[in-house]
Amino acid sequence: MPESNPVRVSSADAPRFIRSLTDERRRAGECRRAKEQASGTPTGSAAAGSATAGSATTGSATTGSATTGSAAARRTFIVAIDGRSGAGKTTLAGKLEKELREEGIAVAAIEVESFIGGWNGLIDGVEAVAAQILEPVRSRGRATARMWDWNRGAWAEEVRIPPSGPVDVLILTGCGAASAPCRPFVDLAVWVELDEKRRRERVARREGDPGRWWRMWAEQEDLLPRSGEPDVVVD
Repeated sequence: MPESNPVRVSSADAPRFIRSLTDERRRAGECRRAKEQASGTPTGSAAAGSATAGSATTGSATTGSATTGSAAARRTFIVAIDGRSGAGKTTLAGKLEKELREEGIAVAAIEVESFIGGWNGLIDGVEAVAAQILEPVRSRGRATARMWDWNRGAWAEEVRIPPSGPVDVLILTGCGAASAPCRPFVDLAVWVELDEKRRRERVARREGDPGRWWRMWAEQEDLLPRSGEPDVVVD
């Protein structure tokens, strides 16, 4: 895990806590951008009040009521949920998506692993996710990217992100979601912590014995560049 001094919360409390922090930072950011627009000052950094910049079903989206304030003051708020394989990232993302949807927030969730080129593609794939998905979503509210078909071991169709158009919140979950390439576009960085024994047991229950790919993937996780600290650690 990155060296950090973030807020630590339990897995039981994490969905509600992260939803509350998301609400707080979104409102602060909208107010700041509205003031900057009114004064003619260029819009500032990613997240107002953010200490640092750092499955839901792939491509799933839920639309709700629009956020109050002018359209110019709004933009997609990006939450990154990172952690080692089997840590519980996807489960947390699904619960957070539900929390936001129940508030009437337009939210979509995608997984890093849907857009990387196979077992050896994590590092290059994370860089592509940052450039091809996060940057356009941050600047224009939408992006297009090709998905990886894990069954065929080949690139598949190009998809729109979010599939139903711009949303208030995009949840990016997966290994490397809050790594250095993605971090400049992330408003709220979450790290999900779990020991290796329990992580491997979870993966084995979900997908069968991970075999040699476990070490191959772990080596790439170790090499992912990190920048700054997560805002929240879930353990």
